[in-house]
Amino acid sequence: MDKKKEYSAEEKMDIVLAILKKPKKQKQLLGKYDVGLSTYYKWKNRFIHSGLAGLEEYKRGPKSKPVGQEKIQEIAKQLKAAQDRNNELATELEILKKNESWSSEG
Repeated sequence: MDKKKEYSAEEKMDIVLAILKKPKKQKQLLGKYDVGLSTYYKWKNRFIHSGLAGLEEYKRGPKSKPVGQEKIQEIAKQLKAAQDRNNELATELEILKKNESWSSEG
């Protein structure tokens, strides 16, 4: 059984672009590059959605959380706390302004 050639991200991009440029020759080009139709569609979708980075080596198996996800969640919590505090201060300021205008009227 022949093992299929492994293509670099740049080669995958070139194949995808070649077929996009000449869609009527898709079957011929897939045969030339020894790439299956389903593989081509995976490469095309990854390229469209993520560019060249989407064509880098793709590891199979369970997906792990992206690096830094915990940090993003931590920052989101800090942002929420800061927004809550800002709302509290804005309310206090409005109360002080009303009290000041009330006391200056008398």
